Amino acid sequence: MRSRAACAGIRICTDVRVETARETTPRAETSYPFILLNLAFSTQAAYAAPPILLAQTRQVDRDKAASDQLEAHREEVATRMQLGFHMCAAQTSAITKTLQYRNAPSLRSDARASNTPDEEEGVRT
Repeated sequence: MRSRAACAGIRICTDVRVETARETTPRAETSYPFILLNLAFSTQAAYAAPPILLAQTRQVDRDKAASDQLEAHREEVATRMQLGFHMCAAQTSAITKTLQYRNAPSLRSDARASNTPDEEEGVRT
């Protein structure tokens, strides 16, 4: 691959020198400078453009697929985090209620005094 690039570079430099030398001597048939060089670059661009455009299109498709996959992963992680937060909040609330009930003897005695014997049995079970 490097040898092709080196050969192409040498060829371009040679063409530039030849065209420059030709321009120093007046000629009637060539009024534009570097016609051969311009033709070579145009031909090379015509051959190189379609594969470059196809590669860009494919890369855009790959980037979009990767972006969609990353977005789906982030949504999944956010959903899991939200579910975990709600579970943690529910457990914390249950623990807080249990601790408040155990640590407040006045609440227990008030609750027992206000309940009838039938309701107490329902509370105990």
